[in-house]
Formats: sequence, C-alpha cells, structure tokens
Amino acid sequence: MKESFSEDFFERYAKGNCTEEEKTMLESWYLNELKMTSFRPSDDALFVAEQDIWGKIQKETQRVKKRTRKLYLLGWTSAAAMVAISILLFYNIQFDGTTAEKEDLFPVAHHSSITVVKNENSFRKLADGTVVILSQGSTLTISDTFEHGNLREVKLSGKAFFDVKHDADRPFIIHSGGVTTTVLGTSFDVLANDKSNSVTINVIRGKVRVESKHRALAILTPNMQMVYDKTLKTAEVKSIDANKELAWNRQEDMSFDDVSLKEAKKLLEERFKVKIVVTDQELLHTKFSTSLGATDHLDPFLKSLCLFINAKYTFKNNKEVSIEPLNQN
Repeated sequence: MKESFSEDFFERYAKGNCTEEEKTMLESWYLNELKMTSFRPSDDALFVAEQDIWGKIQKETQRVKKRTRKLYLLGWTSAAAMVAISILLFYNIQFDGTTAEKEDLFPVAHHSSITVVKNENSFRKLADGTVVILSQGSTLTISDTFEHGNLREVKLSGKAFFDVKHDADRPFIIHSGGVTTTVLGTSFDVLANDKSNSVTINVIRGKVRVESKHRALAILTPNMQMVYDKTLKTAEVKSIDANKELAWNRQEDMSFDDVSLKEAKKLLEERFKVKIVVTDQELLHTKFSTSLGATDHLDPFLKSLCLFINAKYTFKNNKEVSIEPLNQN
C-alpha cells in the first residue's frame, strides 16, 4: 500500500481514536517490522524487540511526509496483534539441526527453516516458484543448495500441500519421516508428523516417486494415496478422491505470507467457489500478507485486501468477481 501515516496518526492510535482500518494499517506495519528482527521469543528479547519497533515508529512520525512505506494486512485485532509478536519472531529463524533427526543425503551445512507455530495454515511461495501451504505446527526445512544446486531438497515435519514449479533439470525432493518423495512438477500433500507412526502422501496432479533408503515404495499418479508404516517399513497404496483429501488447505484458518494476488487467486477461487478476474498485470503481481479465517466470507475479505493493494472489486454475479486498480477508468 503506497500511502504514509499522517502527523497525528500515532497520537490518535494511542488515544484510541483511530478507525478500525487505521488500526489494522498500523498493527500490520508493526508486525511486518517484527518479521525482520532477529530476536528470539524470550522475555528479554520480546522487550528489546518492542522497544526497537516503537523506536522506529517514532522516527517514522518525524519523516512521514518524506517517505512511503509498503504496508501488509494481517486480519488481527489489537490484542491479537500483541499476542502475535512472539509468534512472528520465529520467522526466518536459522535451523540448527537439534530438533529433528537428520535424514540421509540431506545437506546439513546451512539450513533455513519455516515454522508455523500460529493457529492457522501458512500459504507461501518458495524461491523456485513452488507454492507451499504449511499446516499449523509444521516445519519445512530448506537445504542450503535449494536455489543453486542440482536438486531442490526440503525436509518436512508436519503436514504440507505442495504445488511444485516444474523444472526437469532440478527434481524437487521432500524428506519426511524416513520417506523420500521425488517430483518434477505436480500437486500433492504430505503428512509426516514426528510423533506419528506413519507418513501419508496424496497426489492430486502429476506423478511422484516415493522411496525409503533407496528402496522403491510406489509411483503415485492423480487420485492415489500411499501410507507408509515407519515401524513395519511397509507401504499401502490405494485410490482416493484427492480433492476431498486435500480440502484441509481450503477450509481452515489461513495466513498469506508475502504472496502475489496471482498466487493466491486459485486458492481463493476454490475456497469461495467463484471466478476471480484480474486483467491488470501489475495488480496481479502485487504482493500482500493477510489472514483469512475459516468462517470468513469473501466480501469483507476482499474489502480489506483491496484497501491495502489500492484496488477495487465488483461482483458480476454470485460466481464471478473482478478486481481492478483504483485508478483504472
């Protein structure tokens, strides 16, 4: 969002005289700043982080007429925003390899890790263009060779949906609970909780190869499921309705983390059973961050979203909505 805070913005916020939209703007900026910190959620770190952020806010009031700042929308109230401070400090944390058992052939030099500790799923895009939806409580560890190596390798603890960007020269490999899943370009999900005795893989599009310690377990195609028993070292394959199995990522609370409207559009269309038309290419690639509750309706969600991406929306009927830039005639 390309607009700045007015001179009395922060004073009005402190006195409780802001509108709900203005509160969301400030809290979203505040939380986005917290994402950029390197502190960890100890009591001391939280105190330092809060002082640091509010110090930046004070500087912002002095320079507000000279600068603009991109704001991110997060659908939380003031109280929830303060609770979220400790949650957001987990973002961009470097993985040290002490919380999970290392798997064979997974590079261990410089992992980066995404941990979803909040009570909602997290929709995000990886460096190669792959879209991932991480279920609450899950961790995705990305190898140090992911961007520039011959293999795109990640390690999953928990549950995730993957829509893998096709690259025939660089296979996408997921290590999860003793099972290795290799794909070139497909759409599927993996359930591999550390405390569970099984690993489940559901395929909605494309083809994946599943192995365990170089032993072939299955070749899965659309509407197929494999459940691997980690104790017995056996795999059961069966036919499923993949759309039903993967419905979890369209029906629960969701956060969108710095993704473009283009990347989020498909999920929104599936969730609300509408067609979303965006013809403006710049708007289509505009990035945003926001939250979407499991029971939220499309109309108020679009109202908040468009406020922060400088857009407007129009329902043509109950099955189609058009999103356009505000300055479009």
